[in-house]
Amino acid sequence: MKPESAGQADGAVDPLGMKPKSARQADGAVDSLGMKPKSARQADGAVDSLGMKPESAGQVPLPPGEGGPKGRVRARKVRHTPVESLLLQRARQMRHEDTRAEKRAWILLRDRRMLDLKFHRQFPIENYIVDFYCHELRLIVELDGSSHADPERIRKDGVRSTRLQKLGYQILRIPNGMVLKAQDMLKDEIRRFLPSPGPSGHPLPEGEGPSSHEFPKC
Repeated sequence: MKPESAGQADGAVDPLGMKPKSARQADGAVDSLGMKPKSARQADGAVDSLGMKPESAGQVPLPPGEGGPKGRVRARKVRHTPVESLLLQRARQMRHEDTRAEKRAWILLRDRRMLDLKFHRQFPIENYIVDFYCHELRLIVELDGSSHADPERIRKDGVRSTRLQKLGYQILRIPNGMVLKAQDMLKDEIRRFLPSPGPSGHPLPEGEGPSSHEFPKC
């Protein structure tokens, strides 16, 4: 061992065998109170700018979607693109401009009155606003008035329906007359899209099912 007198002479240790505080301060090991400086503790992540130990220190982050009081997480605010914002604004406006048939249909569909299904009205999907939408069945219900008999309107409706079907939606187009004069037939048409009681549990293909009605004209 190095003699105590020799260790004290070069400032290596004090009489108790400890390195003198002045020597430890010189190399940044401790401050004037014998504590490790805050800057050194911050550097190794032991404390924050207020000298407090961060909450995350020594903690393993939870997987995304976990944590929060009672396992709840705060929902992030949805940011809409300019096009989506315009669609939402237009959809709200259209709810105040609905036709007589649309008003009557909404009375029949709202509040789960139709087969206990939840429907939305004037609902934006991609670049379109559909008349009524049921998320449980991914079913779009479109009302067709006399204007839909125009050849150009028929072409546009076809393009629209094709695109929505490619996105995985089912589409039911019905004339206004069914809503106004034959409401039981409307229920029968929507019932066709309910999951079949068979083992597969899938809705029947379009065109199949019990309905073969001639729809009332508007």
